[in-house]
Amino acid sequence: MIKSKDIDVRIGVLAGLDRPLGLQLRGRIISNKDEIGTLDTIVDNYSIAIEICPNKSKHVDRGMNIPSDMMFEHDTMFLVKRLAFMEMGLDSDKIRTWSPKNCDNFFKQHDLSNKFMFAETFMSGSNAVGKWYFQGRSDYYMRFLEYRWNNGMVFTSYRERVDMALQSMIDNQTQSTTEIIDKIRNLEEQKATLNNELKGIVASEGVSDRLKAILSNVSIDLSKLD
Repeated sequence: MIKSKDIDVRIGVLAGLDRPLGLQLRGRIISNKDEIGTLDTIVDNYSIAIEICPNKSKHVDRGMNIPSDMMFEHDTMFLVKRLAFMEMGLDSDKIRTWSPKNCDNFFKQHDLSNKFMFAETFMSGSNAVGKWYFQGRSDYYMRFLEYRWNNGMVFTSYRERVDMALQSMIDNQTQSTTEIIDKIRNLEEQKATLNNELKGIVASEGVSDRLKAILSNVSIDLSKLD
């Protein structure tokens, strides 16, 4: 769960503000335009995918024909309701009255971004819903929508998407670090095993004194195990 306070603090720090972004906004120090500019700077600095950016971002050209986030929300609600009815058998009368919040909750509770990848679910096959529903949408819009769906970024604001992207980077870095530590641990274990085997050979009978002298000076280096 993303907390507004966490987003304010993290983005405020990354953007070099002297106070959390939310305090700046509540004090009307930063306008909506300035907020977008601040978030655009973070996207630049951390090489975040521009697919998270709104149509008023400097990263989005007019020629891309990217509509407002309201259109993303509208289309995503249609897709979520369709999955709820077609794939999970929910009552259509109940689904019809769902609000964006209802759809967002259903999307998260059922992990739709991972269980139903966008292209395979909505764009593949001759009868795919995307073939008729998305007629007239720009290729850029479809790319943005697919990215946000697959990364669980639907029903979110620009600030929330930036925070999610940053959190994903942190998680990936942590995972990479853990993998490196595990690899080093395994190499250390291999090194210890091989060195113990060498000591066993030196101590065994039937080995010439010359070979014993040579093996006694041998020590396995981690770099040779990689």
